[in-house]
Amino acid sequence: MTRFNREDAPLLVREARTDASLTQAELAGMTGMSQSTLAQIEAGKRAVSAELLEKILRAADYRPSLPLARYASSISRYAMKRGLDSLRVFGSVAQGTDGFESDIDLIGTPTRELSLFELADIASYTSELTGFPTEVHADTQVPEALRNIIDEAVPLSDPASFTPRPRAAKRQTLSFDVDNFLRELDVITRRVERVAAVSAEAFNADCPEYDSACMVIIRLAGFLEREEYAPYMDTLTLVEKRALRTTRNIAAHSGYQSMDDKLLWTAVTRSVPDMIERLRSAVQADR
Repeated sequence: MTRFNREDAPLLVREARTDASLTQAELAGMTGMSQSTLAQIEAGKRAVSAELLEKILRAADYRPSLPLARYASSISRYAMKRGLDSLRVFGSVAQGTDGFESDIDLIGTPTRELSLFELADIASYTSELTGFPTEVHADTQVPEALRNIIDEAVPLSDPASFTPRPRAAKRQTLSFDVDNFLRELDVITRRVERVAAVSAEAFNADCPEYDSACMVIIRLAGFLEREEYAPYMDTLTLVEKRALRTTRNIAAHSGYQSMDDKLLWTAVTRSVPDMIERLRSAVQADR
């Protein structure tokens, strides 16, 4: 399954370009195509592959705020039918600092006891509609580290439908990657804080924070696959890079039964923060 619906390409490309305050010529130049080709795509007169569509949206820094606003009512109704009311969005989307590498963080009030699978189902539905990774939380169990962020959550559809926050002024091409990188580090840091709020003794595959810990490793290791982030990732040692890749592969492919709970908790709460600090310093020095 592709991340973005190719049939929606005209709307998605036009929406992303307009939101980023880019002309057709500017966006075309950033993706290595002619202005006329991009114009045909926006007009629905030229088919586009899934790969090219994602390339264009990445170049325009297409952000989850846009599809979330479009599908806010549908997502809220879906969540309510499954026992999660008063759905709100928090994090970078609520702050207007989201970008192509951001995810969607939702929180709601359960009308009955909900399992992790039911929350994951709402997250999956949201991801399929928007094309962006999504996490869904119940406000009955909020880690202390997240309380301040969640206090700033914005309603998704009640009393009014969610509207994207205005994004920053138009940026130069280089800053797209830099800003995306910093935003992603912020997302990973919040997940680290969730894990750190649980003691090593209480941390296991059955607690919600376990998924957050695995996502910390998976998303941090994902940086190693991105060519534009290579200069920053060189601040990590070869041992750290190998460890990230190995742990990522275990978490993503082998399953939780292959993980050592204590080692995972220690890596996320002790080793990862130092890596993030070094990566953040490398980015700031390059700005």
